[in-house]
Amino acid sequence: MNTAETLDQLLSIEQIKRLKASYFRCIDSQDWLALADLFTQDARFDMRDASGLQHDPKALSEGRENIIAFLREALTGVTTMHHGHMPEIEIVSQDSAVGIWAMEDVLHWAEESDSPLRFLQGYGHYHDEYRRIAGRWQLHSCRISRLFVESQGR
Repeated sequence: MNTAETLDQLLSIEQIKRLKASYFRCIDSQDWLALADLFTQDARFDMRDASGLQHDPKALSEGRENIIAFLREALTGVTTMHHGHMPEIEIVSQDSAVGIWAMEDVLHWAEESDSPLRFLQGYGHYHDEYRRIAGRWQLHSCRISRLFVESQGR
Protein backbone atom coordinates (compact mmCIF):
# COMPACT_ATOMS: atom_id res chain seq x y z
CA MET A 1 0.00 0.00 0.00
CA ASN A 2 1.41 3.39 -0.95
CA THR A 3 1.40 6.53 1.19
CA ALA A 4 -1.65 8.06 -0.50
CA GLU A 5 -3.70 4.86 0.09
CA THR A 6 -2.56 4.71 3.71
CA LEU A 7 -3.53 8.34 4.28
CA ASP A 8 -6.93 7.78 2.63
CA GLN A 9 -7.56 4.79 4.92
CA LEU A 10 -6.57 6.75 8.02
CA LEU A 11 -8.82 9.64 6.96
CA SER A 12 -11.68 7.21 6.34
CA ILE A 13 -11.24 5.67 9.79
CA GLU A 14 -11.36 9.12 11.39
CA GLN A 15 -14.48 10.04 9.40
CA ILE A 16 -16.15 6.79 10.51
CA LYS A 17 -15.28 7.57 14.14
CA ARG A 18 -16.92 10.98 13.77
CA LEU A 19 -19.95 9.37 12.10
CA LYS A 20 -20.41 7.02 15.06
CA ALA A 21 -19.95 9.88 17.54
CA SER A 22 -22.71 11.75 15.71
CA TYR A 23 -24.90 8.65 15.89
CA PHE A 24 -24.56 8.50 19.69
CA ARG A 25 -25.23 12.23 20.07
CA CYS A 26 -28.29 12.12 17.79
CA ILE A 27 -29.74 9.10 19.60
CA ASP A 28 -29.32 10.76 23.00
CA SER A 29 -30.68 14.12 21.87
CA GLN A 30 -33.44 12.38 19.88
CA ASP A 31 -32.54 14.42 16.82
CA TRP A 32 -34.33 12.11 14.38
CA LEU A 33 -33.73 14.21 11.27
CA ALA A 34 -29.97 14.37 11.82
CA LEU A 35 -29.90 10.68 12.78
CA ALA A 36 -31.68 9.69 9.56
CA ASP A 37 -29.01 11.48 7.55
CA LEU A 38 -26.34 9.20 9.05
CA PHE A 39 -27.87 6.04 7.52
CA THR A 40 -27.88 4.85 3.93
CA GLN A 41 -31.32 4.71 2.34
CA ASP A 42 -31.31 0.89 2.45
CA ALA A 43 -29.73 0.54 5.90
CA ARG A 44 -30.47 -2.25 8.35
CA PHE A 45 -30.75 -1.87 12.15
CA ASP A 46 -30.75 -5.08 14.20
CA MET A 47 -31.53 -5.08 17.90
CA ARG A 48 -32.81 -8.68 18.06
CA ASP A 49 -30.06 -9.65 20.49
CA ALA A 50 -29.87 -6.34 22.33
CA SER A 51 -31.79 -7.28 25.46
CA GLY A 52 -28.98 -9.45 26.74
CA LEU A 53 -31.71 -11.86 27.79
CA GLN A 54 -33.67 -13.17 24.82
CA HIS A 55 -33.83 -12.94 21.05
CA ASP A 56 -36.55 -10.49 19.89
CA PRO A 57 -37.48 -11.18 16.23
CA LYS A 58 -39.46 -7.89 15.99
CA ALA A 59 -36.41 -5.73 16.70
CA LEU A 60 -35.11 -5.67 13.12
CA SER A 61 -35.68 -2.59 10.95
CA GLU A 62 -34.80 -2.24 7.28
CA GLY A 63 -34.69 1.06 5.43
CA ARG A 64 -33.82 4.48 6.81
CA GLU A 65 -37.43 5.56 7.43
CA ASN A 66 -38.31 2.32 9.25
CA ILE A 67 -35.20 2.58 11.43
CA ILE A 68 -36.05 6.10 12.53
CA ALA A 69 -39.71 5.18 13.13
CA PHE A 70 -38.62 2.20 15.25
CA LEU A 71 -36.17 4.25 17.32
CA ARG A 72 -38.55 7.18 17.73
CA GLU A 73 -41.26 4.87 19.08
CA ALA A 74 -38.91 2.82 21.26
CA LEU A 75 -37.31 5.90 22.84
CA THR A 76 -40.37 8.10 23.38
CA GLY A 77 -40.31 9.11 27.04
CA VAL A 78 -36.84 7.63 27.53
CA THR A 79 -33.71 9.56 28.48
CA THR A 80 -30.63 7.81 27.12
CA MET A 81 -26.87 8.02 27.36
CA HIS A 82 -24.77 6.00 24.91
CA HIS A 83 -21.02 5.50 25.03
CA GLY A 84 -19.03 3.82 22.28
CA HIS A 85 -15.32 3.19 22.55
CA MET A 86 -12.41 1.00 21.46
CA PRO A 87 -13.36 0.98 17.77
CA GLU A 88 -11.98 -1.80 15.60
CA ILE A 89 -12.45 -0.39 12.09
CA GLU A 90 -11.35 -2.20 8.95
CA ILE A 91 -11.47 -0.61 5.53
CA VAL A 92 -12.72 -3.37 3.22
CA SER A 93 -12.59 -1.41 -0.02
CA GLN A 94 -12.45 2.23 -1.11
CA ASP A 95 -16.14 2.70 -0.26
CA SER A 96 -16.83 -0.04 2.29
CA ALA A 97 -15.77 -0.62 5.89
CA VAL A 98 -16.75 -2.64 8.95
CA GLY A 99 -16.38 -1.85 12.61
CA ILE A 100 -16.96 -3.21 16.09
CA TRP A 101 -17.44 -0.81 19.00
CA ALA A 102 -17.54 -1.66 22.68
CA MET A 103 -20.61 0.05 24.09
CA GLU A 104 -22.46 0.99 27.23
CA ASP A 105 -25.90 2.50 27.30
CA VAL A 106 -28.13 3.77 30.07
CA LEU A 107 -31.89 4.25 29.63
CA HIS A 108 -34.32 5.91 32.07
CA TRP A 109 -38.06 5.76 31.38
CA ALA A 110 -40.27 8.69 32.40
CA GLU A 111 -42.61 8.22 35.36
CA GLU A 112 -45.66 8.43 33.10
CA SER A 113 -44.31 5.77 30.73
CA ASP A 114 -46.27 2.53 30.48
CA SER A 115 -43.03 0.58 30.06
CA PRO A 116 -42.49 -2.18 32.61
CA LEU A 117 -38.91 -0.87 32.94
CA ARG A 118 -37.77 2.15 34.87
CA PHE A 119 -34.03 1.77 34.23
CA LEU A 120 -31.71 -0.28 32.02
CA GLN A 121 -27.94 -0.30 31.71
CA GLY A 122 -26.42 -2.47 29.01
CA TYR A 123 -22.92 -3.48 28.01
CA GLY A 124 -21.95 -5.04 24.72
CA HIS A 125 -20.96 -4.26 21.16
CA TYR A 126 -22.09 -2.52 18.01
CA HIS A 127 -21.27 -4.44 14.82
CA ASP A 128 -21.43 -1.95 11.95
CA GLU A 129 -21.03 -1.82 8.20
CA TYR A 130 -20.32 1.50 6.52
CA ARG A 131 -20.61 2.71 2.93
CA ARG A 132 -19.09 5.79 1.36
CA ILE A 133 -21.71 7.35 -0.89
CA ALA A 134 -20.95 10.53 -2.83
CA GLY A 135 -17.76 10.93 -0.78
CA ARG A 136 -19.48 10.66 2.63
CA TRP A 137 -19.42 7.70 5.04
CA GLN A 138 -22.81 6.47 6.30
CA LEU A 139 -24.08 3.60 8.44
CA HIS A 140 -25.27 0.76 6.21
CA SER A 141 -25.85 -1.89 8.86
CA CYS A 142 -25.90 -1.70 12.63
CA ARG A 143 -26.31 -4.72 14.92
CA ILE A 144 -26.30 -4.37 18.70
CA SER A 145 -25.41 -7.30 20.92
CA ARG A 146 -25.49 -6.86 24.66
CA LEU A 147 -23.39 -9.14 26.82
CA PHE A 148 -24.88 -8.01 30.11
CA VAL A 149 -27.91 -6.01 31.16
CA GLU A 150 -28.87 -4.55 34.53
CA SER A 151 -32.42 -3.32 34.81
CA GLN A 152 -35.02 -2.22 37.29
CA GLY A 153 -38.74 -2.63 36.83
CA ARG A 154 -41.52 -0.43 38.12
